[in-house]
Amino acid sequence: MLSQLTRYASQMDLPIYRAELDVRTTFDQRGKIGLDDTPSGAELLSYELDVDSSASPEQIAELVRRIDRGCHATNTIRDPVRVTGRARLNGEELPLGR
Repeated sequence: MLSQLTRYASQMDLPIYRAELDVRTTFDQRGKIGLDDTPSGAELLSYELDVDSSASPEQIAELVRRIDRGCHATNTIRDPVRVTGRARLNGEELPLGR
């Protein structure tokens, strides 16, 4: 998100003096350590963006909307994609049997 902030702030000619991003996820530990069939993925991702700027609140709100639309990481989580994977050991394909 911070890379998007620098991109869009530059495009919009907005001065950014400081930007701090706090990202947190919530997940059930049982799935993470394999105690049961609980999914190991995050249940919630939240962020707080703190910006110091002389730009107007309306300009910064538009900046944040653009950041949110343009961030591939948060949008991949928001709208999940199919995931595929392969593994090899010493050049030989491992049967993963998912």
